[in-house]
Amino acid sequence: MKPILLLLVGLVACGGGGSGGGGAPIDEAQAEVVCQTGCEHDVECGDATSLEACIDNCVLTFSGWARRDALETLVECGVALTCEENDDICFEQIRPLAIHEEGEGRCRTGFASCVSDIDAVCEVDFADPAVGDGGIFSLIAAPIMREIIGCFDTETDCLGREDCIDTILDEYGVDVF
Repeated sequence: MKPILLLLVGLVACGGGGSGGGGAPIDEAQAEVVCQTGCEHDVECGDATSLEACIDNCVLTFSGWARRDALETLVECGVALTCEENDDICFEQIRPLAIHEEGEGRCRTGFASCVSDIDAVCEVDFADPAVGDGGIFSLIAAPIMREIIGCFDTETDCLGREDCIDTILDEYGVDVF
């Protein structure tokens, strides 16, 4: 089994439930509580050697940009699995919000002429078999998604849109691709 929190860092696809909604990004204190639960399981399974280091890495990775409910869903699913079970299935528990679906639509329109595998780039529902790196967007909190969607309004070409989105992801520390 891959550790759920390490898997998150190498994220490929998912959607969300749980409490906390898709409003403001998860803050450090909230992330620490959620991360501790996941890291305790990872340590018990032998997938992490230091609880403190695991929690610190998780908080650093997700605070400031991730949806609290999505991270809670991912962790709750992961800790419910045995150590031998593959936690990749947990990503399918996260459901994109309306803002993510709006972003997917804008992505498909905005990148239609310049991306060969539009599904892999734009699909935000981890449960969809076509999902690729675009699934990460379903973990992003609504206000940040609104900024990302704005790139399709302010930039006129594919490279400009891509650079705009990359700048926003960098600004918030979204580094899980």
